[in-house]
Amino acid sequence: MWQDYTISASVGLGGKNRPDDVGTIQILLNRIPLQSGGPATPLVTDGKSGPKTETAIKNFQTHHALAVIDSKVDPGGNTLKKINALLEAQILPEEPTLVVPPALPRTNKLANIVVIGIWGWRGDGIPGDPSAGIVNGIEKIRTELKKVGFVDAEQEEKSKVWSTSWNPTFNSFPFVNPATQTHLDDLYGREPNPTYVALIGHSLGGFAACRLSNTLNRPPDYVALLDPVFGVHGQSSPTVLPRGARVHSWYQDNAAFVVTKVEECSGNLLAGISLFYGREIENAENPMQKVIHQMDAQGNPLKREDTCADGTHANRFITHADIDSDQYLWNTIIKQILSDVAGLER
Repeated sequence: MWQDYTISASVGLGGKNRPDDVGTIQILLNRIPLQSGGPATPLVTDGKSGPKTETAIKNFQTHHALAVIDSKVDPGGNTLKKINALLEAQILPEEPTLVVPPALPRTNKLANIVVIGIWGWRGDGIPGDPSAGIVNGIEKIRTELKKVGFVDAEQEEKSKVWSTSWNPTFNSFPFVNPATQTHLDDLYGREPNPTYVALIGHSLGGFAACRLSNTLNRPPDYVALLDPVFGVHGQSSPTVLPRGARVHSWYQDNAAFVVTKVEECSGNLLAGISLFYGREIENAENPMQKVIHQMDAQGNPLKREDTCADGTHANRFITHADIDSDQYLWNTIIKQILSDVAGLER
């Protein structure tokens, strides 16, 4: 069921321009095709309102001949209503019935393990790119597994430790469901009879990991979720709770993309996250853990490089955009996987 996007305060020329509200509008305008009044060049979703964002709002208002053309989007105003109406009309139908191969007799060999990292939109970078947290994390896991005797395929398309998009066809279009059938075909195509399965997902990739965990012919051995997002509004339902022998899940509620120096130096967040946030997945077996600051490999908060007015280096708040690159969380994931596979035959 569609739910309209909302913002807490005005965005654009003369608006309050809270970072998460601005980021919301930038994301939404980028989803509007040029022929429907969207920007000719995608806006940088940095949560900062400037001439390009204001012009994009004005052009959208002009294209649709709205009663007020003021380069500003107000909460509940006609501009936001029109944006919501256009995006609602773009929603695609549900996936058809999923096809899952029957389970085969389980082996006990390290060669048959499967580890999948699933990123959300904007997470598809090259190894080493700071924005490609899932990609980099999977590379670390592959490296550590090789140290204990795991031999992976040389061809990327045959690798049993790999990363993929939450929806390869609609990676930047969050109004559809995860491509679960694609993930199923990919997994069982690479390894028809996995002896161990680990699923790791960030953002909409967390949604995809939960969906996949519920459709495999056997429950996965490990599921790790990094600030998962269930649908375009963060909604969740029991049908997408993760299924697995062990589940680690982390979330944050600081911000989507931007935390300012003022906020970090004061320790007070000015505006909470409003879009693309991980919802708590609470049950008796798998309580979710809240993450507040970015951490090093040992779990110590990372500090700002520059100093605050009092000469100290403030702790860096974690955001939705960088939680998938947190060193401590990846260390936790890697340690769990290595522990899980320690008894498998080499």
